[in-house]
Amino acid sequence: MTRASTDPAASMALLRDLMRDDAGAEYADAAQRRGQGLAETPEGASEPTRRGGAVLFALSVALVAGILVLGLVQRTVDEPAAIAVRQSLVDRAGAAEDRVSLLEAANAESRAELGALEDAALADTVDGEATSARISALSVASGYTSVVGGGIVVQLEDAAGIDRSDPSSPGRVLDSDVQTAVNGLWQSGAEAIAINGRRLTATTAIRGAGSAILVDFKPLVPPYRVEALGSPSTFLGRYTATRSARALSALAGDYGLRIVTSAASELTIPAATAIVPTLARVPGPAPIRVSPSTAPGTAGSP
Repeated sequence: MTRASTDPAASMALLRDLMRDDAGAEYADAAQRRGQGLAETPEGASEPTRRGGAVLFALSVALVAGILVLGLVQRTVDEPAAIAVRQSLVDRAGAAEDRVSLLEAANAESRAELGALEDAALADTVDGEATSARISALSVASGYTSVVGGGIVVQLEDAAGIDRSDPSSPGRVLDSDVQTAVNGLWQSGAEAIAINGRRLTATTAIRGAGSAILVDFKPLVPPYRVEALGSPSTFLGRYTATRSARALSALAGDYGLRIVTSAASELTIPAATAIVPTLARVPGPAPIRVSPSTAPGTAGSP
């Protein structure tokens, strides 16, 4: 087996060809063409192709512009109808609130007349006077009548400069903050509580709806003034020592809520306007019970 003969000179020539760099010459040639004003056209590209791309781009821009204009026109057409519907809802809500206010006033007047008739009917006898005193105590406890006395006021207000309509703003007073104040006041021995003139009872709901706080489903306007009746000498100290008062103080420090607690020598807590019994019922006639010894057909009966 013989080896193939190789020429050393041919091998060296091949190495020189591989190592030779012709890129410099190509760059120089390209620079010379640009200097002479000759534009390079990519391989396979032509002037009609470039014109077709420009036309396609112009059509795309025109299509997008047309869609935007159509949306603007549609919004302009629909906006008056939406405003009219919104205003109609606002008017209906306002009319309903006015009717509720009239009914509440009529209810308060009827309640006062009924109280006067009760007092007149029960004032003639000793038992009647005792019953009248018990009715008065129950009326105060249930919020049926207004009460006057000393106590404290807790006023809660949003942080300064916030957007009240933004539900995510941490500086807003929430329904849970008002609930915290009320719970602390009850814990401190409050005899009666009202929020912005709305008397609280055992069935009162304090809830949030969007950016509004509702008490008995009626929206309140900030600031929220929580008035509570109690012993003026000790009530304030007991309240400030509660966990609720400390929690509100922490919120004021962290988020800028403006919370002011002060003593009041005389407060008027009005009667509740939404007292709806949920567990009461009208009792029926008592059932007639028959003794087994006297029932017909039993042993021992005549």
